[in-house]
Amino acid sequence: MNSKIFASKKGFTVTEVLVVVSIVGVLVALLLPAIQSARESARRSSCQNNLRQLGLAIFNFESVQRRLPSHPRNLSLHWHLEILPQIEMLSLSSSIETQISQNDPWFSMVGMRTPIALFECPSDPLNSVRLKRHWALGISMATTNYVGIVGESLNTNDGLFPSRYGNGDRKVLMRFSNVLDGLSNTLALCERPMSNFTVVGAWQASQEYGSQTIGVREGVSYWTATYPNLESCTNVRFSNGDPKRICDQIKPWSYHFKGANFLIADGSTQGISYSINEKVIIALSTIAGNEPVGE
Repeated sequence: MNSKIFASKKGFTVTEVLVVVSIVGVLVALLLPAIQSARESARRSSCQNNLRQLGLAIFNFESVQRRLPSHPRNLSLHWHLEILPQIEMLSLSSSIETQISQNDPWFSMVGMRTPIALFECPSDPLNSVRLKRHWALGISMATTNYVGIVGESLNTNDGLFPSRYGNGDRKVLMRFSNVLDGLSNTLALCERPMSNFTVVGAWQASQEYGSQTIGVREGVSYWTATYPNLESCTNVRFSNGDPKRICDQIKPWSYHFKGANFLIADGSTQGISYSINEKVIIALSTIAGNEPVGE
């Protein structure tokens, strides 16, 4: 009887396994930045689309109401509230208007606890917390990453969304026809990430700085009177920000790239680099400065 000899199957050696693991590690290391970059590119596109949708809502509001959104009856209420019907949130708008007619305090209104995805940039990691707590008041609030341009600052108050907390005539109702510098040469909205020390940011209402408008070169010394533990924030410029710096919540910046997204008054969006000449971005922030903008 012939004997059958079965050869044992040869396995991988330790060296071969280590080589394969090393190659996989190198491939992952090469692919991971590309994947992260692709994801951030998608988030940035989503953020720009949010700005376009807000711009469309503002244009629709202005064509019907013959003014830009800015709540005329209550200084605490923000422009976001007035465009709710234009973004298909009529029921929420009606509920808040009922509360306004009943003289309910701003911090108790339903919008303060209603996050809206269109008002949030997906690149802001702090948006994983749906409701933020006011650093000093302790109230919960649904926030926004998109704010109007007040101009260079509250002191000049010379932009498309002038603040009633700023200098000048606070009762002026703005229209696009007020933009003498040209809609394509004027900033309308910008993005601004949330802060670890949230003082501003509620989309519906607040008693703080600017009614959700910010400048491109700002100074807010009165914060030290309201909140003695805060920095005075007297020299805040358009530059990269940090959620750990409380003054960075009153300037445009983003997590996207070396700059931030802006909505232009003609409805387009534009990423603007932090390296832009300061005189140029100040010129873009005003509506009737007659400044040469250049490239």
